[in-house]
Amino acid sequence: LAEQVEVALRAGAGMSIPGIAVVERAQPLPLSYAQERLWFLDQLEPGSFLFNVPIAIQLSGGLSVRALQETLTTIVKRHEILRTNYVSSEGQPKQVVRQNKTPELAYVDLRSSPEEDREDDGDRVGGKERARLEEWPAH
Repeated sequence: LAEQVEVALRAGAGMSIPGIAVVERAQPLPLSYAQERLWFLDQLEPGSFLFNVPIAIQLSGGLSVRALQETLTTIVKRHEILRTNYVSSEGQPKQVVRQNKTPELAYVDLRSSPEEDREDDGDRVGGKERARLEEWPAH
């Protein structure tokens, strides 16, 4: 296939690729097939974390909390799927893209804990966050 493309390009055959149209976000949008599948599975088992895999990452060295917050904010601003909620409207799932949602960074400074206790303290804080997420409403 690549050879055929090269031959066509050398022969002067051009390709016309249509641009991607911007879709107005004022109204709820239909789901893609993959999103619809996830929505359907959530209807069978509401609140399941089957497709959400939280992980903990241990960082070493200095951390600029401000820089981390700004990075997360930029990523969420750039990728609208991270600001998207799925809602049911007349039994049909729809996407609602939220505007300018700033992620809330939960930050616990364990530097005042004795060094030998920090890992256990971190596990305890992570456990509380995990429990909070498990209680979070799915919709």
